[in-house]
Amino acid sequence: MQRADALKALMWALDFERRGEEFYREAGKLTADPTGKQVFSGLANDERAHASWIQRAIDGVQKGGSYPDLQEGLEVRRLGAVRPPDFPAAQAYAAGRPNAHQLDALKRGIQTEVESRDFYAQAAQLTDDPAGRAMFAKLAEVEEEHRFLLKSEYDYLTKTGMYFGVPEFSVEALPD
Repeated sequence: MQRADALKALMWALDFERRGEEFYREAGKLTADPTGKQVFSGLANDERAHASWIQRAIDGVQKGGSYPDLQEGLEVRRLGAVRPPDFPAAQAYAAGRPNAHQLDALKRGIQTEVESRDFYAQAAQLTDDPAGRAMFAKLAEVEEEHRFLLKSEYDYLTKTGMYFGVPEFSVEALPD
């Protein structure tokens, strides 16, 4: 990838991360569930940190330098916020309907994280600069972690996931 193309990819990435922060902040405002608010807030903070880091990369490449060190300023959210699976009683499942805004935001967030992961993975393959390749590959990895976090949260709320081959819901707990 030529320097001009690398800058274009970085500018797209910067815009993408800024829009991601805005999306997750808005999703947090629309979500009633405190844990959901925490997840969306954490993702918004991650996107802001990524945007700041990408801006430093843009500044470095524009000045004829290289990409910043991967260890410097790139915050990676670990999966500690993923809720453990539970097996609710029938009345708890029937009463507990996740709010539609939260589910919609989770679905849209999952799709966006997939798209950003794929964009960064492709950019990593196309760049000739080893530091740029490492940077884009790391961003692809981070976006995959975000996708996993959102998917886990979605599966938890909808009771549609699996945990080591065991469904996160009980057929007996489903409402009639």
